[in-house]
Amino acid sequence: DYRTAEEKEVSRERAAAAGLIPADANSENSAATAAETADLVSPVDGMAVKLEDIDDKVFAGGTLGNGIGIVPVNGNIQSPVAGTIATVTKTGHAFGIKTDDGVEVLVHIGINTVRMKGEGFEPKVAKGDVVGIGTPLAEVDLDKIKAAGYDNTVVVTVTNTKAMGEVAGIAEGAVKAGEAVVAIKR
Repeated sequence: DYRTAEEKEVSRERAAAAGLIPADANSENSAATAAETADLVSPVDGMAVKLEDIDDKVFAGGTLGNGIGIVPVNGNIQSPVAGTIATVTKTGHAFGIKTDDGVEVLVHIGINTVRMKGEGFEPKVAKGDVVGIGTPLAEVDLDKIKAAGYDNTVVVTVTNTKAMGEVAGIAEGAVKAGEAVVAIKR
């Protein structure tokens, strides 16, 4: 990193002010902790389900990385991690987020919902946006997904799982948005 210690501290202070990192975080300890383990939080209130129990071979087989599914109880989909929006599908049903330390996260709303062509999905972010944990990603009409005959499970995976030491879903049963649901070890 080419920045001076002072420039790094100013960046840390700005990130803290924006709510992207804890304000009281000691930058040295935070960096060491982030390099070892991180958590992804639930993007929505709902019921946690194991990835292998999702009715989709691509997700269940881990093709798009390890993670977890959340059967949502509302359509307020939030960012499970702080980072930068790398991709937003035209249909608003999927978001790619990259953290500053290189974790690549996919938030996919529903199974086969790409076929809805955006109907019922209202994205709240665009490619390049910087998001914090809990930043709204999309507002989704769960009734429209159900009426169209699709599963509304929100899938959260680490697409670069192979670059990590371990990625595992850690939640069971009811979860609230913001609760840790996936543990990542470097």
